[in-house]
Amino acid sequence: MVCDIRYIKEHIYNSAKVRPIHSNMPQEHHFTIPNLYLRLCMQKVWLAFICLLGFAQCNNKVYSLRDLPQKYIEIGSSGGFAGTAKRYYFFPNGQRFVSKGSMGTVGAVDAQEIESATPKDFKEILKSLKKMDFKAIDLNELGNMTYYIKLKTRKEEKGVQWSNMDTAPKALVEVYRSALMNINTTAIN
Repeated sequence: MVCDIRYIKEHIYNSAKVRPIHSNMPQEHHFTIPNLYLRLCMQKVWLAFICLLGFAQCNNKVYSLRDLPQKYIEIGSSGGFAGTAKRYYFFPNGQRFVSKGSMGTVGAVDAQEIESATPKDFKEILKSLKKMDFKAIDLNELGNMTYYIKLKTRKEEKGVQWSNMDTAPKALVEVYRSALMNINTTAIN
């Protein structure tokens, strides 16, 4: 119902007073029909204000690698002829960071924010890791080229690394490849 003051004034203002059940109440406690409509309109305005205030507080926190979330995923690789390393950081709000360079010099300090994904993408990676029982995998291979996935939670940090995509668990390789598929590594800031 739309609160239109003109409607209230034209059609209701001259109506009879609505008396409460106890007619011996003082005059100031008697309600007129316009007052009831105004009260209803004010309640709707307050409800809308409270909802807007609540939604304003529901913003996604923006993270940096100096202010990490309690849960995140790090996926990367290192080694090869040139000794390069790449690290990708995935955060629950969809933010992603990449760090590229030579081994030993790549880290959170030189990472750059790249195009964000959706929070749903982060949840899908977590779901895939949980489905394969990632925390139970005991794989720590080093090789000429080493690939890894790390899951950091509030309670623990679990990392798995392998050196050969052909001999590593297929589910692990699928998560690695699907997470890194179609990532634009151009910095956004």
